[in-house]
Amino acid sequence: MSDALFWDKQYRDNRTFWDIGAVSPPLEAYFQQLSDKNISILIPGCGNAYEASWLLEHGFSNLTLIDISPILTSRLHEKFASLSFSSSSTSLPPSLSIDSSRPPASLTPPLPFDSSVSTTQSLLLDSSASLKSTPSRAPALSSDPSTPPASLPSTFRILTGDFFLLEKQFDLIIEQTFFCALPPSFRPAYAEKMYRLLHPGGKLVGLLFDRDFPSGPPYGGHASEYQQLFEKKFTIKTLSPCYNSIPPRAGSELFLIAQKPDRYPASQ
Repeated sequence: MSDALFWDKQYRDNRTFWDIGAVSPPLEAYFQQLSDKNISILIPGCGNAYEASWLLEHGFSNLTLIDISPILTSRLHEKFASLSFSSSSTSLPPSLSIDSSRPPASLTPPLPFDSSVSTTQSLLLDSSASLKSTPSRAPALSSDPSTPPASLPSTFRILTGDFFLLEKQFDLIIEQTFFCALPPSFRPAYAEKMYRLLHPGGKLVGLLFDRDFPSGPPYGGHASEYQQLFEKKFTIKTLSPCYNSIPPRAGSELFLIAQKPDRYPASQ
């Protein structure tokens, strides 16, 4: 079964045990520190996108969501089309649908203060945001036309497909149980792709499990592994136990703030 079919089945059967029904307290606390509401934000493996709802409701408009499940992204189009936000923008670009075979996901659960949270380089995402094939895999890319809700910003988009094929750069990437849905063998590719998707100075921010699981997904891990994984490419600003996890996850989550250096190394 392809990964898209696997995740479609989870959503079709309502087997979304990771879904807490709201933005997690740690991420909400982090979002409240953000002062520049024009920054470009990516939410990979977005799931039911409670983070995006919160951000839209609080004036952030430059959001890109991506998930591999067509069933889910179809529901998201309906969900966001039915919501009203105080935005003056008037168009929603079509979602992009591709036949892919890599897994995503979306789980929820905290946060130490980030004194440098204000992100520069708030480049607005243009309508050319795309999912691009790689030499080793070249799936067909086709448009999925949809009627743009007038209440949503023109820089809000929902993409259906493989995160690893996304080609664009962002100021901030939100990690919310996407990492733990990927088999551990994907983790080096995840770190590399996050690095490439961020503008210089941009940040990868979110939650990682600090525990093991008997099988996956979700796949667990620990701080020492994450430190070794991310320090090769990023400045790790925070990798600390969450103090405000939801009760079922208390003591089992880490909050990550990893910043891409302002300048590319000479070898890049």
